[in-house]
Amino acid sequence: MSKIRMLLIVMTVCAIVAPLMAEEEEAPEMVVAKNHFVTVNSGQALAFEAAYKGHLEWHANKNDTWYWHTWQIANGQNLGQYIIRTGNHTWADFDEHAEFSKEDSAHYFENVSGFVKKLSSTLVVVDPDITKWSEDYGIPTMVSVHVYQIKREYSRAAYHTMEKIHDAIVGKELPVTYSWSWVANGDEGPGETWILVFPYKSWAEYGESWGDLWKLVEEAYGEYEADLIRKMWSKSVAHKETFIAAYRADLSYNPPE
Repeated sequence: MSKIRMLLIVMTVCAIVAPLMAEEEEAPEMVVAKNHFVTVNSGQALAFEAAYKGHLEWHANKNDTWYWHTWQIANGQNLGQYIIRTGNHTWADFDEHAEFSKEDSAHYFENVSGFVKKLSSTLVVVDPDITKWSEDYGIPTMVSVHVYQIKREYSRAAYHTMEKIHDAIVGKELPVTYSWSWVANGDEGPGETWILVFPYKSWAEYGESWGDLWKLVEEAYGEYEADLIRKMWSKSVAHKETFIAAYRADLSYNPPE
């Protein structure tokens, strides 16, 4: 490889990574969500759902101000697993809700936990700087979820890659909705966990999704820089998992407006 070509490569990589070293602006207030992952005992799904509906009635009778949305994995690993999510919180909300949470847990473990084989939870934080989500979208019928384990030594470079892809999408004004969030507590593995979510109204819409991501990046930045971005992302990811989850309105609670 010639010295000139090597110099060009170094200059290009520096141009990509340099913004990471810039002074960070004051971060906006974090938007936090809590996800509960529920694996039910074999053959007890119907019994679990009946018991959990009773638990949601308890929430309604208590005038709980938090929403609890249930999703069920329709494709991918852990098929059939329930994901119970409450979101749009600040960290302080968990302090204010602490006494209610104790009653909630007591009622759940008394009435529902007997049907549960495994229960775990994570706290995740939505990153508004690389999220393109409209509240007007409402609650989607299903979501495509991509979970990435990022190697710690590549965490900053991986984040910059997310920024570049987000900027390409925004720059092209594509009518695509998605959110990026990171796991603040409860993840597994040696790296950082990032979650990319796309909402869909139907399987048909999922099948007509917006196409080749890397082709879009190439159109935005050119073939050479797009190839560097793709290689950096590939080096950054230690593990990837994808699944589709369907919204279970019958197993969800929304507080009165």
